[in-house]
Amino acid sequence: MFLSERMLDDKAVSIRLMQSDDLDTVAALEQELQKSPWSRQAFANELDKSFSEAFVVICDDKMIAYATTWLLIDEMHINTLAVIPECRRMGIATWFLNAVLDRARATGICTALLEVRKCNRPAVRLYHQLGFTIVGERKAYYSDPIDDALLMTLHLK
Repeated sequence: MFLSERMLDDKAVSIRLMQSDDLDTVAALEQELQKSPWSRQAFANELDKSFSEAFVVICDDKMIAYATTWLLIDEMHINTLAVIPECRRMGIATWFLNAVLDRARATGICTALLEVRKCNRPAVRLYHQLGFTIVGERKAYYSDPIDDALLMTLHLK
């Protein structure tokens, strides 16, 4: 079941829940895209948690993005979000994240939270454009390379 669909350059793009069959692809993309990547097992663990939701974006049978979230009482924590380089700056991340936020709103979630590398200017800009605000900073939160984390929140109601 697709959570959202759209067209992109005459190609159908859809968002759906991550499945166990996606784990190898997600883990491979994570290794390629992230400075401190999660393991395949970490993603598998997310699929087993009752409070976790994980999503993928598919374009022409190719995975182009993924995200994991935790839904805790009335808060959503965005743990991971990545879009492959050739699909960046095309509105995919904005559309994807808005769909995930809309799903959270529909279930009564009031606040979205995330941490982002301070040096990841494109991601920080995306989150600001969606209405997230910086509420704190964690010094040396990330390793390899060491970087601070910006704590960002968005009120959904």
